[in-house]
Amino acid sequence: MRLEEYTPEYAINYHPADIASMRRALKRYTELIQTGDAFTASYCVAHFYHTGDNIPFSAFDDHPDLQKYLMEDAYYFHKDSDMDNLQASMTGEDLLFLCAVIHPELEEDIKTTCEAMVRYARELNDSSEMWITVETPFGVEPLHIVATRYPKYGYLLASFLVPYWDDEHMHEPLYRLAAWKNNLGITEDTLKAFCYADNATVRENMLGYDSYDGYDDSGDPIESNFDLITHFREHPDAYDTFKQMLADRYREMPLLQYSKDLDEYNETPLRTLVMEMLYVLGTVDFWDDDFDADAYLSQPFVTTDAKQEAEELKADVEQRLGRPVVISLDEKEQEKALEDQVKEQQATPQADAWQEVITKVLPDGEALWHYIATGEGPEVQDAVKKTDLAKGAKKAKCAMASDLALQAKYAPMEKWIFREMGAYAKECLAQDPILGKEQIFRFYDVMHRCMASPPIYCETRRGLVDELNIATDEELEERFPTTYKKQFEVLPTNVRDWYQFSDLHRTLPKFFRLLQENEKQAAPYLLEWFALEKPKTEEKGKKTCPASPPAAAVMASYLAVRDNRDKAFGDLTTAAMAYLEDYGPRFILSCLGSQGQWTLFDEYESEKDAVYDTEYRQNHQKEILKNYHHWKPVEHYVRTGEFEKKSGQKALDAFVAYFNRYAEIDDDEIAKHQPRYGWIDGSQDETTLAMVMAYWAVKIPSLKGVEIFRRFLKIAFQMAPMKVISQLSGMLPALENIDDMELFMDTLSSLKPLGLEEDAYWSYQLYRIYDDGDVYDIDPERPGDLSAAQLHYLQLLTLYLQGTAPAQAMKKSSPYLDAPFDAIRSELRIGVHRLPRRRLMKIYRHATRVLGSQEGLTAELDKMALDKVRRSLEKNIARLPHYFEARLKQHQIPYDEEPVSGDELKDFLVPEYPPSDDAITEDRYEEIKAEILEDHQNAHYQWCVIQKTTRGMRFLCNAKMLRFGLWCNEHKKDDRITAYHLFITDASCPQALIEDLEALQQIDYKEAWMERFDTYLRGDTDFESIQTLIECGISDDEFLEADGFDDIDLEDIIDNLSPNLQERLVKIAEAKDVDLM
Repeated sequence: MRLEEYTPEYAINYHPADIASMRRALKRYTELIQTGDAFTASYCVAHFYHTGDNIPFSAFDDHPDLQKYLMEDAYYFHKDSDMDNLQASMTGEDLLFLCAVIHPELEEDIKTTCEAMVRYARELNDSSEMWITVETPFGVEPLHIVATRYPKYGYLLASFLVPYWDDEHMHEPLYRLAAWKNNLGITEDTLKAFCYADNATVRENMLGYDSYDGYDDSGDPIESNFDLITHFREHPDAYDTFKQMLADRYREMPLLQYSKDLDEYNETPLRTLVMEMLYVLGTVDFWDDDFDADAYLSQPFVTTDAKQEAEELKADVEQRLGRPVVISLDEKEQEKALEDQVKEQQATPQADAWQEVITKVLPDGEALWHYIATGEGPEVQDAVKKTDLAKGAKKAKCAMASDLALQAKYAPMEKWIFREMGAYAKECLAQDPILGKEQIFRFYDVMHRCMASPPIYCETRRGLVDELNIATDEELEERFPTTYKKQFEVLPTNVRDWYQFSDLHRTLPKFFRLLQENEKQAAPYLLEWFALEKPKTEEKGKKTCPASPPAAAVMASYLAVRDNRDKAFGDLTTAAMAYLEDYGPRFILSCLGSQGQWTLFDEYESEKDAVYDTEYRQNHQKEILKNYHHWKPVEHYVRTGEFEKKSGQKALDAFVAYFNRYAEIDDDEIAKHQPRYGWIDGSQDETTLAMVMAYWAVKIPSLKGVEIFRRFLKIAFQMAPMKVISQLSGMLPALENIDDMELFMDTLSSLKPLGLEEDAYWSYQLYRIYDDGDVYDIDPERPGDLSAAQLHYLQLLTLYLQGTAPAQAMKKSSPYLDAPFDAIRSELRIGVHRLPRRRLMKIYRHATRVLGSQEGLTAELDKMALDKVRRSLEKNIARLPHYFEARLKQHQIPYDEEPVSGDELKDFLVPEYPPSDDAITEDRYEEIKAEILEDHQNAHYQWCVIQKTTRGMRFLCNAKMLRFGLWCNEHKKDDRITAYHLFITDASCPQALIEDLEALQQIDYKEAWMERFDTYLRGDTDFESIQTLIECGISDDEFLEADGFDDIDLEDIIDNLSPNLQERLVKIAEAKDVDLM
């Protein structure tokens, strides 16, 4: 299996023993890189294939440098790889260069190709557009191979590693230059490569810094075979050579900045270089808020202090260069402004961009575009066949090529075409609404033929019908017909596709109608979909079952419901029912068990009798078997409705409490009354299908096990009611048709027996209307006409807040005016606390604009702010050792910090004075170990406080842990703690601070602090009562910012709070140097 991710668009063949074929391969690759054709959607699609036998590791026995590279530096190849077939663990690109570099005759050809790679990378300056496998970029391995064989070309590898590099997903290449340098030390070749490296991490790694572990601020020198400062002190001629290399480098290759964002612009690259070189002599954290660059640069460099020498280095290099290394930021801003102006003038209108694609890619393109623009000569469409527009646009070098390629990377054309034609459609309508509509239809007609006339995808349907409002569903069906077979083949995909969920109330009736009209042809499809045993791959041949089990289950449930009513299909309905009865419960259980500390039955069955010979696999097996016992009560309740000898609602409540113990629940909760469950998270598409399946299945009284489906919905509604409504919204047209109050209330009545509470239903309505965006246009200064959504939103909001709505809203009739106000208000006031906090905050802020300042609104915002502050304070209360450290800093008392291992404890802690009476003995070992593990989470790394005295070490914080660590070290026992972080004070520490620390260890200090915070927030005490706790006892200076996607930033609502609360919160923020206002 090849490592390259994409199917090759260009297959380049060569024979490893044929120099001419390799020269042709290199030349072809160079051409493809230069034209950009080697890449599609950020992936390299020009792949190499060697002819002849497999290439073994032994083929390079005469080249130990290359074999060493393979064994130590290659990304995929390692000592356990197939030594007889390098292709199994190398890309074709890597293998070609490995074969080519052993032939001196190919040196110039290799260099030319490498230079093309470098130019391409630097023009992009974005590693995320240079993939070849799912883990690695193109070019890095070949350039490393070339630098290994020809060290003089190491600068090409350095130049290739551009500044804007994805160090999260592509971190490994940033070590390549350092790995290459490690074999050479300081030479002219490695110096030159250092000069050409524009990526700061690459330079730092070259110097000996380990970018993987982060900045070390200990101040200690680091081990490095690339200490340039010492080298230049000892070899002054090398320093002069270095300066000339820098000048030559900037003459041949301008500095590449980190990005086009001028906030990142570096005006002093040589000063940066000097600072990095100093790091070898004494480590420092450049990103620390307290880092003082001027003080850092006061250190000696080669001949004088670093600050002066950095200025001299800049002057010397620029004199040799004859110009500045980089222009000033002011000049760069002027240059960029001019470039942006030119780009804006040259921007291609969408019509022109599409005209280029159609005229260059499609047959008789000029006549086709004339037809689209004027409607004349419709017969020209007959020649349009299925065409890959993305590939054609790339080949023709159209302006839209990269956009089309990016869309085509992830989906077929029918799924993304409206995204690309939407802007053009709006241009047409802006010029002439009537003629523009027909022009859009003609354009889509051509696109439809390019896609071989597929059924209209939901995003296109929604765009043409709802967004542009130029057609109805019926008009689209009539104007762009497709075959029954094509419609039926895409139905399972449409049911399963996330983009289609909101269209399920259209998709499923369409499925039933197609079935009615084409029963004879459709029966084989459905019987295959509803087969209880899917055919094996080898039995199916090229024809595969097109419906996934979840999609088939949704269609089976809908078919069974409709046929129970219409009595149209006997055998098919029987098959659908049997499929539901067999697969439905298993599908439900797989959804519930998808996230949590449990093992489902199938995995348990496969593991329970297995025999393993490694301790790791045996322990894993024990975990699986243990977790199955967590799962058994879940499965029992889902199938029977009984839990802990309870039934009905009591059983459901007990089940949910049990489920929450083992389920995956994110710490980042959605709302005050809504945890974030992993199994029902919005990204779990199959869970949505399970909900839809169950929604229809409960309407079939004769279905065996129907209570399982009903129970599943009750579980889901109890855990996350608004999420379930959202997932079922595609089946609930009442939520969109807000004028039909009777339908709206009927839907509520139908869902309540399935477990839905009214508060969630009404709150979801408020959320949904707001989220649709129509309400943003409400202007309180200009009453005008309100849309139905705006009217209902204002009335719901006013009802909830018990405030006064704008007069124009209350004058108009609305279904809500006839509804029971008090009941709706009561439900809303409960339900809104299930809404995501950020969304609720936005609703409140929007309400202050459209309703004005109202007492009820201010009160709700105050509650939200207090909730945020309490949660943030509670979550960020510091550990006592860190609180004590902050107090020492506050009083400017000297102290030391020492990270030590368990083996080193005795060097710092012996003897303890006064001696402890709490002796640790062999028979108490397990007891104390369990106690420490229970009291201290993440017990493998702990913070402690000690005080040096004339008679020994006084253990001030986490004393039992320190004693236990010493005892374990002496008796060769495992204390489960791999490292300690000691804060060490001395006799200068005030006794009052020590007594405060000792007293806090005797109580639940976090609870005590929260009581003091609450007293202040209520206004019962002044700020001085908690000032020290805020300044020293809160660990995160950003604690008032959003804690996750659904949380709020306090600064977003501070302006809308009551004055007294504003004042109290601002004082808390100012104590942590946060400017809320």
